[in-house]
Amino acid sequence: MGYGVPAAVGVSFARPEEEVWAIVGDGGFQMSIPELATIAQERRPVKIAVMRNGYLGMVRQWQELIHGKRYSEVSISSPDLVKLCDAYGILGCGPRPRSRSPRSSQRRARSGSSADGLRCGAGSQRLSDG
Repeated sequence: MGYGVPAAVGVSFARPEEEVWAIVGDGGFQMSIPELATIAQERRPVKIAVMRNGYLGMVRQWQELIHGKRYSEVSISSPDLVKLCDAYGILGCGPRPRSRSPRSSQRRARSGSSADGLRCGAGSQRLSDG
């Protein structure tokens, strides 16, 4: 947990000609928020997709598989990630608003999806030299 964003930053240095993405959960992302400062300072073109499901996913998985679904301290809340990116001068974008139609709600219910879409930051696109 928390490895994806720092690893992507490293890859962006090792392979500067490649497009680099980190696809992370909201729990792991929050563990690596300080890396946004590195992305901004070093002007790394790292793109980040955050899947917001409101859990520390890896911890929850172990509690589910090994500890008989006895969950403890795995639910989390997240800040507004677009505003967080903006605070670092990084372009942030959010998901399209979910459709409120009964059909789309039924589709989400059947799929078991509880995730709140994703938020992404495209590294250093809004930085100024000031």
